[in-house]
Amino acid sequence: MGNKEIDQIGQMQVEIEAVPDEIGFAILKPDAVSTEIAETILGKIKDAGLEILHREELFLKQEIIVQLYGDRILPEWADELFRYLSSGQSMILIVGGSCASESLMKIRNEVRKDHGCDFLHNLIHASDTPTEAMTEAGLFFHIGNL
Repeated sequence: MGNKEIDQIGQMQVEIEAVPDEIGFAILKPDAVSTEIAETILGKIKDAGLEILHREELFLKQEIIVQLYGDRILPEWADELFRYLSSGQSMILIVGGSCASESLMKIRNEVRKDHGCDFLHNLIHASDTPTEAMTEAGLFFHIGNL
C-alpha cells in the first residue's frame, strides 16, 4: 500500500464495480493498523457478511481530520487528536452489504469494548449512517459508479 499522504480532499479515484445494498465507511486508526487488531477488525467485517470494496492505507493530515470530525473537535483535546491520528498510517475502508453502516457500528463498539479504549484513543471510526458514510468516503475518494 505504501506511505501515502492525502493532500487534497477526494483526490483518489475509486471505481466500485457492483453497487452493494448499502455503503459503509470506516477508518482503522494508527494504533489498530500498527498491531494485529487491524486483522481482527477486518475479520469481523467479513464475518458480518460485508465486502471490503476498497482499502487504502495512508497518513491523515490535520486538514482531513478537521473535515472528518468538524465541530466534534473540542479545543481541549484537538492537539492530542491531531497527534494521535497522524502518528502512523490509518486504513481507510469502504465496505458494502446489507446494513453496512449498522454492522460497522456494532463492530466498532465491540472492538472498543474488547480493547479498553478511551474516548480519544479508540482504534476505529465508523460512520453512523449510509448518508454519513458516503459523505465521509467522499473526503478521501472520488467514488465512481455510486
